[in-house]
Amino acid sequence: MRSRSPRCSFLGRSTPDDFVRRTIVRSDPMPTIGIDCDITLQHPEVNNGDPVGFLLAVPKIQDLKSYGPAISIQYETLQDALGDAQDILHAYVTILIADNLQNPDGSIHAQSAVAMRTYLLEIISKHTNITLTTRTGVHGGLKSLSETVNTIVGYQVFPMMDDMIYSEIETIKVHLTTRSSSFAPVNPAVYLESLWVDETTYTGMRTWDNSYWRSL
Repeated sequence: MRSRSPRCSFLGRSTPDDFVRRTIVRSDPMPTIGIDCDITLQHPEVNNGDPVGFLLAVPKIQDLKSYGPAISIQYETLQDALGDAQDILHAYVTILIADNLQNPDGSIHAQSAVAMRTYLLEIISKHTNITLTTRTGVHGGLKSLSETVNTIVGYQVFPMMDDMIYSEIETIKVHLTTRSSSFAPVNPAVYLESLWVDETTYTGMRTWDNSYWRSL
């Protein structure tokens, strides 16, 4: 396996080994994944709707460093109020923020740390209609939401952003998902008919499959 060049350089200074990394001064303003960025994020109201390129941190695990930065895409399936399966996507990325980062092609990243942070916060603060593009494809309609998970040791909250500030670099973990924190209004007639009944005497049309779950 070929060894990879260090992923991050600060004009000759060494950087923390966990974040060895990679940019470009381009005449073409559109970012190119694998050339001057690892991923792009975009929102219709940020940067005129054009994608913004970002560089990602390399995994800390030694055996995985040679593969470069990673994006975690996770899927889950939940049942909605009517019992239909809803597929949900979660994307987790750790974005590097610093001046003079090195691009995948070895050039120096054109955007400053201030510009990268500003674009990222603007996009994430929109909360909806975010597009993530990776080398394998495009994930659209994403939302930036916190997530509460029931684990074996209790409920754990995963924030939409986790900002780690070091002396020379900043890493921002971002969580994007297709899950919504709100739901469209339900059909009022169906909702009113969704009652707890005695199944031995009930003669209506409502069943477990076409009713909404109600506590009362």
